Amino acid sequence: MIPNTILSFSHSLYGFNKSRYAMLLVLCLFILPQANAQVVPDSIYSIVDRPPAFRGKPSDMHRFIRQNMVYPDDAWINGVEGVVQVSFIVTKDGTLMNANIDNSVHPLLDMEALRIIDLMSTWRPAMRGGQPVHSKVTVPVEFRLTPEE
Repeated sequence: MIPNTILSFSHSLYGFNKSRYAMLLVLCLFILPQANAQVVPDSIYSIVDRPPAFRGKPSDMHRFIRQNMVYPDDAWINGVEGVVQVSFIVTKDGTLMNANIDNSVHPLLDMEALRIIDLMSTWRPAMRGGQPVHSKVTVPVEFRLTPEE
């Protein structure tokens, strides 16, 4: 809470009431420093101005996953389905590194999800402060069997 001594002059000098002054103070202390944040080389950012993206439209990534998926035979025979969550770093030059399984379904599906992610060679890197930066991404890879399978 902001002490009344700080706010006491606000309405006499500038016509601000206490709530407007408090909002202005919050803006100056917390939001503006974030907008002008410096980029630290080789840091991995989660808060960025523009997130990383697979080249093309968002639907292109899902199409790429479907077209390159090879359902593992043993998983297919046993009816194993699910969504494998894969996280990785998109570097400032758009390459992928450090792919990890965040949500495992089955080891065979996990290996196939990692193989598909490895095929996604270049992404548009994240931007922060007008500069490309490293950023973490999580992609769901869905394994579903159709009724005729």
